[in-house]
Amino acid sequence: MEIILRAHHVLCIQGFRGKGYSEEFVANFAYIVERLNTHKDTQIELIAGPDDICRCCPYLGEGGCKRSRNEPEKFSQQIDTQVFQRLGLGPGTRLSWTEVLEQIKARIESKDLVSICWGCPWIFYNYCLIGLRNLKDSP
Repeated sequence: MEIILRAHHVLCIQGFRGKGYSEEFVANFAYIVERLNTHKDTQIELIAGPDDICRCCPYLGEGGCKRSRNEPEKFSQQIDTQVFQRLGLGPGTRLSWTEVLEQIKARIESKDLVSICWGCPWIFYNYCLIGLRNLKDSP
């Protein structure tokens, strides 16, 4: 089974704490996180657009994310672009989840989250920061 993820969601997954925009969204996100944690060989396709996490989001509309009126899909794509650049990857890249985690550990530092994710409403909870630190501390 392949999972399609927008690039910045590889960071959001590090910070997932079972909270989100709706029960369906949280259940779907939790399923994906559990799948990745138990099957690290799962193949991932990285994209810059709505993905398998977004498919259950109540803010997903025609053209992408509709979370706010200020071009949220454009904002999400800008974050995707930054993550792609830092990881040295591009849209359509296919890797195992283990390889994705190795790339994150090698190429993204905790301090990078402020510039990558500034403007995300979840950044102030520090979930992703803590998750990234835990990832980097893992063997």
